[in-house]
Amino acid sequence: MRPYRLLNISCVVLLIAALVFPFTSFGGADSQIPKYEPKTASYRDIQLLANALSMVQMASREDVDKRAFLYSALDGMAKALDRYSYFVPPGMAGVFMNSMRDRYIGIGIDIARTDDGNIEVVSTVPGGPASKAGLRPKDIIVSIDGKQITKMKFIEALKLLSDIGFSVGSKVRLSVRHKDTDNLLDFTVTRDFIQLKTIEWRILDSHYGYVRLTGFYKDTVTDFKKAIYEMEAKAPALKGLLIDLRNNPGGDAESSFELSRMFLNPGTIVSFESNFPGYNVKIAANGEPTYKRPVVIIVNEGSASASELFSGAMQFNNRAKLIGRRTYGKNAVQNFVPISDDAGLYLTIGHFFLPGGVSIEGKGLIPDLPIDQNTGEEELLSKAIQLIKKCE
Repeated sequence: MRPYRLLNISCVVLLIAALVFPFTSFGGADSQIPKYEPKTASYRDIQLLANALSMVQMASREDVDKRAFLYSALDGMAKALDRYSYFVPPGMAGVFMNSMRDRYIGIGIDIARTDDGNIEVVSTVPGGPASKAGLRPKDIIVSIDGKQITKMKFIEALKLLSDIGFSVGSKVRLSVRHKDTDNLLDFTVTRDFIQLKTIEWRILDSHYGYVRLTGFYKDTVTDFKKAIYEMEAKAPALKGLLIDLRNNPGGDAESSFELSRMFLNPGTIVSFESNFPGYNVKIAANGEPTYKRPVVIIVNEGSASASELFSGAMQFNNRAKLIGRRTYGKNAVQNFVPISDDAGLYLTIGHFFLPGGVSIEGKGLIPDLPIDQNTGEEELLSKAIQLIKKCE
């Protein structure tokens, strides 16, 4: 399970270093935020924090861990930035890193904190335990194993769902509220080994390639090109391509940009505006596209982050039509910033914008052909093929 599969800021970092995110080469968890000397907090501000911390610690009971007050203050600072940011206390960095793996033991969901402090499901792994149990994107998790979400920090919820100590077959109890309902539903979900398959492909209606991407990783574009090659070898008369990004929570943004370049003529893919002054950059397609047939992209409310950037760049550049349901709505970029040997802050460091400066934060992408949630798979694919035929 992942904390909202966040744009990998490596890309921007490397781009900035080169002239200039994770999202970063745009690539990995080892990427660093741009080197920037922040304004030093004033002595009075530091003294205010120190005085408050000292008074609260003195007023606390003897059996209370005094550091808990400092950690709460640090978490409060991070949360004041936005809903995606949080403090990773000592001993919890391993939980955070485990949640970002593409193979792990868990229930197969991505989560994020909402503006009002709840924790919601961003996406579920297709065929994973959570998906099979009936959890959906935008579900609000009310409690985990009887513990109320509103009383715990985000990293604590992450630990209950993705700690490395869990074993296959162990169970977790979730109380969940579906979107736009007040009814609580109880689920008992059995953890399993989750292996994220990046790409699946097949031929539809003899003439249309179908590729499902479940995430964006360093090898995604290589695997995508291989899928195209194998489909064309099997069906040389392919007339178009369906790309299925439903429940794709994102990942490595650079991979999404590289994939965009396969389809786009020279021009802007996205622009990045950093919270650190002087590190704004435009990401562009510069060469001739290698794939020129019509494209339709299938999306839903579980399509988030890097998958939205790819879909949005394709839609805004009039290179693809979108079908499905409105996407999640996230273009904020986070990175893990160490502040000691065993603690750090997971902070929003900037935002991506689609061509024309369009933000999808909290709004998502609106499909060219909206599809009702109750539409069956066969009907959806049939409508997608009809749409792509109109683009031929």
